[in-house]
Amino acid sequence: MQKRSILLALLLFVAGLTIGYYVGSHPDVSETFAPKAKQSGRWRARITVPGSVELPTENPIIRCTFAKTAEYKVGYIGVTHENLTDRSFVVKYAIFGYDEKGRRISEGVDQFPIGKHESVVRQVFLESQASAVSFKFGSVFAIQMFPE
Repeated sequence: MQKRSILLALLLFVAGLTIGYYVGSHPDVSETFAPKAKQSGRWRARITVPGSVELPTENPIIRCTFAKTAEYKVGYIGVTHENLTDRSFVVKYAIFGYDEKGRRISEGVDQFPIGKHESVVRQVFLESQASAVSFKFGSVFAIQMFPE
């Protein structure tokens, strides 16, 4: 009886090692067992320029880095998107600019496909809601992503 228990324990141990090796060496199988980022709802974050944010905050799949555009283009903001995953998807987002009093004064939207572990540089036009003479686009910005 004791030999049978030891043999069964050894057999289960070897089976566990074999399954672990198989799942680890086949990424398509390991992705099915990996926890997925929560895809429902919207992902939101506040940022300053220059600055960066990873979305969603738990289990990030994309990093967005914001900078002023290299060329002087009024109303544009430079955004670099970095895909942190092994899959391609469509990035769909909106950027909102707020003044010092917390009022929304500008907004811009963008959408594009991104490949796995790819970085994409975009220039997003921010449409100002303030007076046309002031050219104010915000001191604090918020990004809102719509995962598909």
